[in-house]
Amino acid sequence: MTKIFLRSASALLFAAVAAGAQAFPSTSNPKIVTTAVGNSTFSPNMGLAFLSDGRMVFLGSATNTSSGNGAMGQGYILPPDGNNAVYIASGLSRTGSLTGVTFTKILDSLNGPAAGVVVVNDTVYVMERFAFYRIKSLAPTGGTALSKNATRMINIPTLDSTFTWNRGPTGHQWVFTPQYYNGRFYGNYSGCIIPGGTSNAPPTSTYAGALLSWAKDSIVPISPVNQGFVKEAGGLRSPNGLGSNGEYMIGSDNQGSFNPGCALRMYRPGQPQVTYGTRQSTTANAGGATGITNTLRNWAEDLPYQPPLIWIPYSPSASTSQPAYLNFGPYKGDWIAGDVNASGMGRLHVDQVDNSGNYQASWHLFSGSSINSAGTTEGKAINRIAVSPDSAIYVGTVLKIGNWPTGNPGPVFRITFKDTSVFEILAVRSRKNVTGDANGVEVFFSQPVNPATVSSSSFTLQQQNFMLGANYGCNTTLCTTKVPQVAGVLLSNDNRKAFITISTPDTSIGASHIGTIGVGFNGLGVWGGPGKQDRTLRVTVNNVTSATGASLMYNVAFMGWHFQANTRFDPANTDLVPSPSAISGRAVGPGASRLASSVSTHTLGGILNVHVDLPGQTTVSLYKLNGGLQQEKTGTGSFEFDTRSIGGGLHILRVQQGAAVYSRTVMF
Repeated sequence: MTKIFLRSASALLFAAVAAGAQAFPSTSNPKIVTTAVGNSTFSPNMGLAFLSDGRMVFLGSATNTSSGNGAMGQGYILPPDGNNAVYIASGLSRTGSLTGVTFTKILDSLNGPAAGVVVVNDTVYVMERFAFYRIKSLAPTGGTALSKNATRMINIPTLDSTFTWNRGPTGHQWVFTPQYYNGRFYGNYSGCIIPGGTSNAPPTSTYAGALLSWAKDSIVPISPVNQGFVKEAGGLRSPNGLGSNGEYMIGSDNQGSFNPGCALRMYRPGQPQVTYGTRQSTTANAGGATGITNTLRNWAEDLPYQPPLIWIPYSPSASTSQPAYLNFGPYKGDWIAGDVNASGMGRLHVDQVDNSGNYQASWHLFSGSSINSAGTTEGKAINRIAVSPDSAIYVGTVLKIGNWPTGNPGPVFRITFKDTSVFEILAVRSRKNVTGDANGVEVFFSQPVNPATVSSSSFTLQQQNFMLGANYGCNTTLCTTKVPQVAGVLLSNDNRKAFITISTPDTSIGASHIGTIGVGFNGLGVWGGPGKQDRTLRVTVNNVTSATGASLMYNVAFMGWHFQANTRFDPANTDLVPSPSAISGRAVGPGASRLASSVSTHTLGGILNVHVDLPGQTTVSLYKLNGGLQQEKTGTGSFEFDTRSIGGGLHILRVQQGAAVYSRTVMF
């Protein structure tokens, strides 16, 4: 792909990328409703989090309206000027108007732009350029300056040993969007890059490019430097955002040197130390790139390699931002992420391949680029995402979309879901065929397809092979393509899944990852090729309609293809819900008996009412006997389902609260 660059260097938080990057189409998602938050258009958003009472913590950055070469564009910090600040937003709600939302400043004079906020038991912490702070009061009376209303907990890494800054002490290297887990904070620390976006630079410290953790309650002395951190993983480049679901974390990493696409990377607390693959470009590992002069390697290059969940190609994603986990709604269990260099939002479906500890994921349209047109004619790049206690999604933006975003003010958006039927691709997963003797992929649709519209020509496949080299992004050496041939298609019994058998006489078709998991540095081609490759499969669905005649909302999906599953395609779809014979009156999980006794139902006039007499959030779902999801609602108290739209007969009712699940059959 030919790239066109603006004159400036790499962005504050983001890789320099082409101005004309293709993105998801403008196709809107009928399931989502987007509403601008009133009074929020005053500062680019660098962090979002929520207090337990529903108030939002907003981290704003100093406004910079310059075009290509401003302070934000160059990646340098701005001085403490009162605009790099933390605010509390009151008046938010999952439904209703947001015009009366108010923002109250609780902390300012940050060195910025700061890179994230995190809330633990209603205590707010903020990560600014030089240190991580705990905010003393949410209603300060003694002033909002950093020196008045914050306690420094730990300084972020600085120079150590005989290392030097490659672009000055104020350039580019941030710890992004810290997350909390089990007594420790976790945050991704930038790798070392130079103006222009390449990694032809010495590392600034032995922490560069690391996923770091540090203790929650320890105040670490300033001297000696770089105390208190544990390096959990390495090999990151420009990781603008980390999210957590309480079990594992996913971080985004932007394309550039040794990052041929945007990577979404998983970290499981307690896992062995690994490298994610980004290196410092030395003459020894230039991978064909010219003009490499640096001679110092990064500390993580000898670690075992862990592939990302998926490499997202430059089209549709140029600079992915913070992921967020969805614990409610029609995409419950999936993740969403934005992009600061391309419009729209994507959805990530994570698959643990064969329950073996190997993970990969598929990437789908979530919003379309139309989400970036509400409220203003200027494009909004999606930078931060957080889920509120009352089950809404809030999106923080920066403006503009171009080679990379500058710091123009942008609003916060609320996203909620409508109970609307949409024909879309929910997941793509590696599978074997029914007999286990052929490889392929399973495409999972939200609705049954019309079998008459499905044939082998309905699916077009393109395998994209990624190698890690010092060249910036993709080129014909580091990124190549293959075309897997579709040998046949088999539909599941309910027509919601299609198994695509792939003819593989070519051994370069199929799952592959760079290096060998558990094996460290390999100077013979693990980086830069020729050698093994990481692979992404693009699946295009052609002219397939639903059983009711609907067209797909978006007909393209991408699957990380690093591991080949041995799981066989299941035409009965028993992975959706337990079989009906096994679930009548079934209650599982801690608190399940209490949940079961709290559920009551009645049907009147075609409306099924389900009442859950327990406090707290509950998800209630209706399935067909064959496993097809009909309707799902999340909330508290009573839930109404219009059964006239889904037909009568025996169905499966599933009620979940936390880890407790109660399922039984219902007749209407």
